Amino acid sequence: MKPLHIAGSQISNSTMASARLFFTSLIACSIFLTTFSSDAAENGRFGVSRIEAQKVTLSVYYETLCQFCATFIVKNLAQIFDNNLITILNLRLVPWGKASTNSSKNSTVCQHGPDECRLNSVEACAINVLHDVNKYFALIYCIEFLAIEGRQKEWQTCFSSLGLPSKPILDCYKSGNGTKIEQKYANETMHLNPPLKFLPWLVLNNQPIGNDYENFAAYVCKAYKVYSGTPKTPTKVELVLYYETLCPYCKEFIVKELIKVFDRDLIDIVNLRLVPYGNAHIQEPDNTIVCQHGPDECYLNSIQACAINSWPDKQHFKLIHCAENQTIEGKQSKEEGWKSCCQKLGMNQKPVQDCYDSGLERKLILQYANETNHLVPHHTYVPWVVVNNQPLYDDYQNFVSYVCKAYKGGPKPEVCRSLLPKINSSGNADSNGQASIRVKGSRNN
Repeated sequence: MKPLHIAGSQISNSTMASARLFFTSLIACSIFLTTFSSDAAENGRFGVSRIEAQKVTLSVYYETLCQFCATFIVKNLAQIFDNNLITILNLRLVPWGKASTNSSKNSTVCQHGPDECRLNSVEACAINVLHDVNKYFALIYCIEFLAIEGRQKEWQTCFSSLGLPSKPILDCYKSGNGTKIEQKYANETMHLNPPLKFLPWLVLNNQPIGNDYENFAAYVCKAYKVYSGTPKTPTKVELVLYYETLCPYCKEFIVKELIKVFDRDLIDIVNLRLVPYGNAHIQEPDNTIVCQHGPDECYLNSIQACAINSWPDKQHFKLIHCAENQTIEGKQSKEEGWKSCCQKLGMNQKPVQDCYDSGLERKLILQYANETNHLVPHHTYVPWVVVNNQPLYDDYQNFVSYVCKAYKGGPKPEVCRSLLPKINSSGNADSNGQASIRVKGSRNN
């Protein structure tokens, strides 16, 4: 019986079946990697341009007691360590799957019951605490092997069999940190585009593999690129606005400030996301959504959620900008404002209306509610602006400076080049180039 070796760890069990599925593509890829290493050495000796290997990102969305997931991890995914594919991979494991959050009870419901919720959190803690993919994968492999045999309740034996410390992971789980990590995984999973259809769901360089997931190695080798002197495409800056449609501060920010993303070509370096929920809340016992500025705001939140869903590109911002400007002018009737904007902009209102009439709007709002309620740190007012997962607090109107500083590519838009001398060491800036002092206040409307 061949044990699994992962960076010095050994999983051995008299009943454990070794992973026997060996892809032809893995053999070809191994030969390629060996050849590449040799060629790279040759190129180095003869002074040829620097050759870099661009790793492939493989994300595995799964749940711990799904038999298909456990089998894939044990029999298929483990081979990346045996065949050196791990050297060209950024492997990401996301243990959430088809779980859901019960907002009214602030609890998680897992497809295979409470044991799965517990193991999802334990594996999330392992990933967070151990950091080293060799170590946390070994632990996950062991737990999933036990799950295949129906012995998942023995999961704590994996620590001793692998020689891994149990205390940091158990402390993470018992303190509730595992639940917080899980909420991040929940948010990521729910915002997959396209959404996952089954488990395990594999995504390679942001492209889902679909039903052919067992043959993932072939896709990895095809995606792996060796290039010389070609820079990587710079990552866009994530800019997220959490807001509510009839909040005066939100309206002013969208109409007068956020429009700069488009007016000053920042859209070329920004992934802009709008989340229309804000300070709304879900009221028991019938899970009614209650908005801070009344039913009209709930209606407009839903309309804008439908617009975002109907036009995921920048088209939805045109409608939202127009609708918010209409509300500033006092045109807040439930339908007059946004429908007149559609007419003015030459946009077909039918997809938005169909979304609202079908009830899809409620599902979208509940997703936004879950995302907003699990922000870390929690939002304390709206508008709440986040750049690359970092909230700007009261300095949100200065978001352009933060975006420009966060963008690592080049050339930067002209607005960024003009701002460079004004950004101080703490990342804050003001119109005079002086250091600004952030006072965390309270803005609830």
